[in-house]
Amino acid sequence: MGIDVGGTKNLAVVLDAQGEVIEEQRRPTPKGPEAIIDTLAELATSCAPFDSIGVGVPGLVGRDGVLHASPNLVEINFFRVGELLSARLGRRVQVDNDATCATAAEWKVGAARGATDMVMVTIGTGIGGGVVAGSALIRGANGFTGEIGHMVVD
Repeated sequence: MGIDVGGTKNLAVVLDAQGEVIEEQRRPTPKGPEAIIDTLAELATSCAPFDSIGVGVPGLVGRDGVLHASPNLVEINFFRVGELLSARLGRRVQVDNDATCATAAEWKVGAARGATDMVMVTIGTGIGGGVVAGSALIRGANGFTGEIGHMVVD
């Protein structure tokens, strides 16, 4: 199962072994960390059975899976999404930046399948990006590689 946390909506999908979507559900994005965890837990428990869960969140996500800051989510700083959701669901939860997750998905089962190198730009409530180089998803020293949104270029 993958859950995309967005500025306006949360989208959960369950994939089969071939990467095909077998279920999809959406919920509006609530305000505040507790309400977000409630919504994510409700999405996870209402979907078809799944083996693993990954969550993509907008903003600066460190290698430890902590959302350090998010321009699109209200009152979110140093939000331990994975830890809190894992405790609620009783299973491991992997968390990364939403654009990094989208990049990985396109590289593994989407339009960039088989590519050695790629750059992806995501446009939604915010602007994000991801990088694959030398057949590896690049995260950088702190996990922030690809964060191209909200950058001033003069």
